[in-house]
Amino acid sequence: LTLNRREVKFQMVDVGGQRSERRKWIHCFEGVTAVLFVSPLAEFDQSLFEDSKTNRMKESLDLFGQIVNNKFFDKSSFILFLNKLDIFQEKVKKIRFAEFFPEYAGSNTENDIKQFIKQMFLSKVQTQAEGEKRKVYVHYTNATSTENINTVFTDVCDIIINALLKENIY
Repeated sequence: LTLNRREVKFQMVDVGGQRSERRKWIHCFEGVTAVLFVSPLAEFDQSLFEDSKTNRMKESLDLFGQIVNNKFFDKSSFILFLNKLDIFQEKVKKIRFAEFFPEYAGSNTENDIKQFIKQMFLSKVQTQAEGEKRKVYVHYTNATSTENINTVFTDVCDIIINALLKENIY
């Protein structure tokens, strides 16, 4: 997908999440400006199609950890989209999050669970050689909301443009 925004051309590639295909494509993205990682909030209670014993959110957390710490993305900005917010909001009214994440000790409220999920993802980021953790920009999204996606995409454009400017200044 190629988009033009603010007279800047963006090329986005959806690589999907199939386990068997990851090693084949990951090296092709060395040096990209930004990685947009999308994980559905609402899949905390579901298992993978290819492995019914593996929780989808736990798989997403593991994959995020592998990618955010991968040497091919040393210089890349990371933007985490925690998607399907609308479905998540309905689910937490009916399903106890702690049933699927027993380590969660908070209340079964949307905001508390969202913060816990965000922290689970951010805890996967390892300290880099410079002694700092990579900055990860987190957005809660609902892809069916045009207004939400426009706001988020504007933020993403700003992040990418600032990263490019910073890269060219130094």
